[in-house]
Amino acid sequence: MIQLMNAVLVAVILALFAIDAHTGVQMAALVATTILAITLIPARLLGLTALKRLEPDVLMIARNGKWLGIWTCVWFMLYAVMAVVAYFGPPANGWQFLHDLLVREMVLLTASLAIFIVLFALSNSWSYQHVKWWKHINMAIWLTVPFIFTHLLLSSSIYNQDGLFWPTWVLLGLIVAAGVSGLLRAKRDYFARHRVWLLVVGAVVSVLVVLFYPAIV
Repeated sequence: MIQLMNAVLVAVILALFAIDAHTGVQMAALVATTILAITLIPARLLGLTALKRLEPDVLMIARNGKWLGIWTCVWFMLYAVMAVVAYFGPPANGWQFLHDLLVREMVLLTASLAIFIVLFALSNSWSYQHVKWWKHINMAIWLTVPFIFTHLLLSSSIYNQDGLFWPTWVLLGLIVAAGVSGLLRAKRDYFARHRVWLLVVGAVVSVLVVLFYPAIV
Protein backbone atom coordinates (compact mmCIF):
# COMPACT_ATOMS: atom_id res chain seq x y z
CA MET A 1 0.00 0.00 0.00
CA ILE A 2 2.81 2.42 0.88
CA GLN A 3 4.63 1.59 -2.35
CA LEU A 4 1.52 2.05 -4.50
CA MET A 5 0.60 5.34 -2.85
CA ASN A 6 4.10 6.75 -3.34
CA ALA A 7 4.36 5.50 -6.93
CA VAL A 8 1.11 7.27 -7.80
CA LEU A 9 2.30 10.44 -6.05
CA VAL A 10 5.58 10.37 -8.00
CA ALA A 11 3.64 10.19 -11.28
CA VAL A 12 1.36 13.07 -10.23
CA ILE A 13 4.25 15.29 -9.12
CA LEU A 14 6.21 14.62 -12.32
CA ALA A 15 3.16 15.55 -14.39
CA LEU A 16 2.71 18.71 -12.33
CA PHE A 17 6.41 19.55 -12.76
CA ALA A 18 6.04 19.20 -16.54
CA ILE A 19 3.15 21.70 -16.46
CA ASP A 20 4.60 24.18 -13.94
CA ALA A 21 8.15 23.56 -12.70
CA HIS A 22 8.00 25.85 -9.67
CA THR A 23 4.71 24.42 -8.42
CA GLY A 24 6.05 20.91 -9.00
CA VAL A 25 9.11 21.71 -6.86
CA GLN A 26 6.93 23.08 -4.05
CA MET A 27 4.68 20.02 -4.08
CA ALA A 28 7.67 17.64 -4.19
CA ALA A 29 9.12 19.42 -1.15
CA LEU A 30 5.78 19.17 0.64
CA VAL A 31 5.36 15.44 -0.08
CA ALA A 32 8.99 14.67 0.86
CA THR A 33 8.67 16.57 4.15
CA THR A 34 5.32 14.93 4.87
CA ILE A 35 6.86 11.46 4.46
CA LEU A 36 9.75 12.53 6.71
CA ALA A 37 7.24 13.72 9.33
CA ILE A 38 5.30 10.45 9.14
CA THR A 39 8.60 8.60 9.55
CA LEU A 40 9.73 10.51 12.66
CA ILE A 41 6.65 11.70 14.56
CA PRO A 42 4.48 8.58 15.22
CA ALA A 43 7.18 6.77 17.21
CA ARG A 44 7.35 9.80 19.52
CA LEU A 45 3.58 9.50 20.19
CA LEU A 46 3.71 5.95 21.49
CA GLY A 47 2.93 5.68 25.19
CA LEU A 48 1.01 8.96 25.46
CA THR A 49 -2.09 8.45 27.60
CA ALA A 50 -4.12 10.99 25.63
CA LEU A 51 -3.55 8.97 22.43
CA LYS A 52 -4.03 5.51 23.95
CA ARG A 53 -6.98 4.65 21.70
CA LEU A 54 -4.94 5.52 18.61
CA GLU A 55 -1.93 3.47 19.69
CA PRO A 56 -2.60 0.48 17.34
CA ASP A 57 -2.64 2.83 14.32
CA VAL A 58 0.41 4.73 15.52
CA LEU A 59 2.25 1.46 16.16
CA MET A 60 1.41 0.21 12.66
CA ILE A 61 2.91 3.40 11.16
CA ALA A 62 5.99 3.13 13.38
CA ARG A 63 6.54 -0.50 12.30
CA ASN A 64 6.62 0.65 8.67
CA GLY A 65 9.44 3.06 9.51
CA LYS A 66 11.91 1.21 7.27
CA TRP A 67 9.80 1.70 4.13
CA LEU A 68 8.90 5.25 5.10
CA GLY A 69 12.61 5.98 5.52
CA ILE A 70 13.38 4.55 2.09
CA TRP A 71 10.64 6.63 0.49
CA THR A 72 11.88 9.71 2.35
CA CYS A 73 15.25 9.18 0.64
CA VAL A 74 13.61 8.67 -2.76
CA TRP A 75 11.39 11.75 -2.43
CA PHE A 76 14.18 14.09 -1.40
CA MET A 77 16.37 12.80 -4.24
CA LEU A 78 13.53 13.48 -6.67
CA TYR A 79 12.99 16.91 -5.13
CA ALA A 80 16.73 17.72 -5.43
CA VAL A 81 16.76 16.90 -9.15
CA MET A 82 13.61 18.95 -9.77
CA ALA A 83 14.93 21.86 -7.69
CA VAL A 84 18.24 21.99 -9.58
CA VAL A 85 16.41 22.06 -12.91
CA ALA A 86 13.89 24.68 -11.73
CA TYR A 87 16.43 26.95 -10.00
CA PHE A 88 19.42 26.72 -12.35
CA GLY A 89 18.12 25.14 -15.56
CA PRO A 90 18.97 21.67 -16.91
CA PRO A 91 22.65 20.89 -16.16
CA ALA A 92 24.90 20.43 -19.17
CA ASN A 93 26.64 17.41 -17.63
CA GLY A 94 27.22 15.49 -14.42
CA TRP A 95 29.88 17.93 -13.17
CA GLN A 96 27.51 20.85 -13.64
CA PHE A 97 24.82 18.97 -11.70
CA LEU A 98 27.29 18.33 -8.86
CA HIS A 99 28.28 22.00 -8.87
CA ASP A 100 24.62 23.02 -8.61
CA LEU A 101 24.14 20.68 -5.63
CA LEU A 102 26.99 22.40 -3.78
CA VAL A 103 25.94 26.04 -4.15
CA ARG A 104 24.79 27.88 -1.05
CA GLU A 105 21.08 27.26 -1.62
CA MET A 106 21.56 23.52 -2.12
CA VAL A 107 24.50 22.42 0.05
CA LEU A 108 22.42 21.62 3.15
CA LEU A 109 19.98 19.60 1.04
CA THR A 110 22.98 17.73 -0.39
CA ALA A 111 24.21 17.01 3.15
CA SER A 112 20.73 15.71 4.00
CA LEU A 113 20.73 13.50 0.92
CA ALA A 114 24.10 12.06 1.96
CA ILE A 115 22.63 11.13 5.34
CA PHE A 116 19.50 9.63 3.75
CA ILE A 117 21.56 7.58 1.29
CA VAL A 118 23.83 6.19 4.02
CA LEU A 119 20.81 5.19 6.12
CA PHE A 120 19.13 3.75 3.01
CA ALA A 121 22.25 1.67 2.28
CA LEU A 122 22.22 0.32 5.84
CA SER A 123 18.46 -0.30 6.02
CA ASN A 124 18.54 -4.09 5.82
CA SER A 125 18.46 -6.99 8.26
CA TRP A 126 22.23 -7.55 7.88
CA SER A 127 22.87 -4.00 9.13
CA TYR A 128 20.53 -4.38 12.06
CA GLN A 129 22.40 -7.50 13.16
CA HIS A 130 26.02 -6.69 12.33
CA VAL A 131 26.61 -2.92 12.15
CA LYS A 132 27.74 -1.77 15.57
CA TRP A 133 25.89 1.29 16.90
CA TRP A 134 23.25 0.97 14.16
CA LYS A 135 20.59 2.68 16.28
CA HIS A 136 22.97 5.52 17.06
CA ILE A 137 23.79 5.95 13.35
CA ASN A 138 20.08 5.97 12.57
CA MET A 139 19.65 9.01 14.83
CA ALA A 140 21.60 11.08 12.27
CA ILE A 141 18.32 11.60 10.44
CA TRP A 142 17.49 14.30 13.02
CA LEU A 143 20.36 16.39 11.65
CA THR A 144 18.44 16.73 8.40
CA VAL A 145 15.51 18.61 9.98
CA PRO A 146 17.32 21.97 10.49
CA PHE A 147 19.28 21.35 7.28
CA ILE A 148 16.11 21.04 5.19
CA PHE A 149 14.44 23.98 6.96
CA THR A 150 17.41 26.24 6.18
CA HIS A 151 17.69 24.95 2.62
CA LEU A 152 14.05 25.84 1.97
CA LEU A 153 14.58 29.26 3.56
CA LEU A 154 17.54 29.97 1.28
CA SER A 155 15.75 28.56 -1.77
CA SER A 156 12.65 30.70 -1.23
CA SER A 157 14.84 33.80 -1.39
CA ILE A 158 15.61 32.98 -5.03
CA TYR A 159 12.01 33.85 -5.85
CA ASN A 160 11.83 36.65 -3.25
CA GLN A 161 8.85 34.85 -1.74
CA ASP A 162 9.58 34.09 1.89
CA GLY A 163 6.30 32.22 2.38
CA LEU A 164 6.83 29.90 -0.56
CA PHE A 165 7.46 26.77 1.51
CA TRP A 166 5.52 27.62 4.67
CA PRO A 167 3.58 24.29 4.82
CA THR A 168 6.88 22.40 4.87
CA TRP A 169 8.24 24.71 7.58
CA VAL A 170 5.17 23.93 9.71
CA LEU A 171 5.77 20.19 9.26
CA LEU A 172 9.44 20.56 10.15
CA GLY A 173 8.43 22.54 13.25
CA LEU A 174 6.15 19.67 14.29
CA ILE A 175 9.05 17.23 13.82
CA VAL A 176 11.24 19.38 16.07
CA ALA A 177 8.48 19.52 18.70
CA ALA A 178 8.16 15.72 18.56
CA GLY A 179 11.92 15.30 18.91
CA VAL A 180 12.18 17.64 21.89
CA SER A 181 9.09 16.18 23.58
CA GLY A 182 11.12 13.18 24.75
CA LEU A 183 12.74 15.40 27.39
CA LEU A 184 9.35 16.31 28.83
CA ARG A 185 8.26 12.76 29.61
CA ALA A 186 8.50 11.24 33.06
CA LYS A 187 10.26 8.21 31.56
CA ARG A 188 12.70 9.40 28.91
CA ASP A 189 13.80 7.01 26.20
CA TYR A 190 17.51 6.37 25.69
CA PHE A 191 17.79 8.71 22.69
CA ALA A 192 15.81 11.67 24.10
CA ARG A 193 18.92 13.78 24.65
CA HIS A 194 20.57 12.54 21.47
CA ARG A 195 17.72 13.88 19.35
CA VAL A 196 17.86 17.31 20.97
CA TRP A 197 21.63 17.57 20.61
CA LEU A 198 21.46 16.53 16.95
CA LEU A 199 18.81 19.18 16.28
CA VAL A 200 21.02 21.78 17.99
CA VAL A 201 24.13 20.68 16.04
CA GLY A 202 22.14 20.76 12.79
CA ALA A 203 20.88 24.26 13.59
CA VAL A 204 24.41 25.51 14.38
CA VAL A 205 25.78 24.06 11.12
CA SER A 206 22.88 25.65 9.22
CA VAL A 207 23.61 29.06 10.75
CA LEU A 208 27.29 28.73 9.82
CA VAL A 209 26.34 27.93 6.23
CA VAL A 210 24.04 30.98 6.06
CA LEU A 211 26.68 33.28 7.55
CA PHE A 212 29.88 32.03 5.93
CA TYR A 213 29.15 29.85 2.88
CA PRO A 214 29.72 31.92 -0.26
CA ALA A 215 26.47 33.02 -1.89
CA ILE A 216 26.72 32.07 -5.57
CA VAL A 217 23.10 32.70 -6.54
